[in-house]
Amino acid sequence: MGMQAISAAEINTFRAKLLKKRLSKKTVRNILNLLSKIFADAVDDQYLRHLPVIKKPVVPRKRKGRALQPAEIQGLLANAETDETRLIILTAVLTGMRRAELFGLRWEDVDFKNDVLHVRQALYWRYGKHIRPAEGELFTFETPKSEASMREIDLSPTLKAELRQRYLTSRKSGLVFQTADGRPMDPNGFQKKEFTNAVIAAQIGKARFHDLRHTYGSMKIEQGENIYYVQRQMGHSSIQVTIDVYGHLLETRKPDAAAKTDTFIFGAQKKAAD
Repeated sequence: MGMQAISAAEINTFRAKLLKKRLSKKTVRNILNLLSKIFADAVDDQYLRHLPVIKKPVVPRKRKGRALQPAEIQGLLANAETDETRLIILTAVLTGMRRAELFGLRWEDVDFKNDVLHVRQALYWRYGKHIRPAEGELFTFETPKSEASMREIDLSPTLKAELRQRYLTSRKSGLVFQTADGRPMDPNGFQKKEFTNAVIAAQIGKARFHDLRHTYGSMKIEQGENIYYVQRQMGHSSIQVTIDVYGHLLETRKPDAAAKTDTFIFGAQKKAAD
């Protein structure tokens, strides 16, 4: 049987057989991804006219990350070995920026007048598999990975004051966080040394640098911020990503919600009756 004779029904039957074998949804999805690649190549080579629709099982996103508590955040800041380490941690936890975005932040991206940080570029080092730095360099700057990642993050009063103080004593150009000779910092090296040392000294258990981003998102949700606002601040590609990661923090029951609806509709009448 040629590839053109394969119908959508047969693909769905094959998918059902895979699921019946008690394979994980992730394994089934990987197999179907491979099948999709084969069909896509066949279309490119004109063996097929159209790409068959292959329905793939949804793999639930695992909750990754740990949200630090206020005392743990303060402990990290207090145990930072240098002022720069402290400011990097503070910026991460008060902006939720990805590591590459944080170390790619330039002073021109800091808008003190309007209290926002602009995420416009990310710093990647050669240990990234897809990175192709210029000859002789260990790093490269790239635009963020998606349109949603190109964003504005509201600048908190505390962070604004700390960054302004650093600005007054810095080169006032180039990267906000850089080495003594003005070159980009190695994010991986910072995480393994300075950040890990602060975590150990603060005695807060295991914590990853990415947990600072997760902490920011969790705090915004727990403070009652609109989920769309959180999505934009985090730079998630869709609202569904935000819900997948932080949905468990959203309140599913509010005892006073029904009463508020009554007040919204009938408030004036009820007050008059009273």
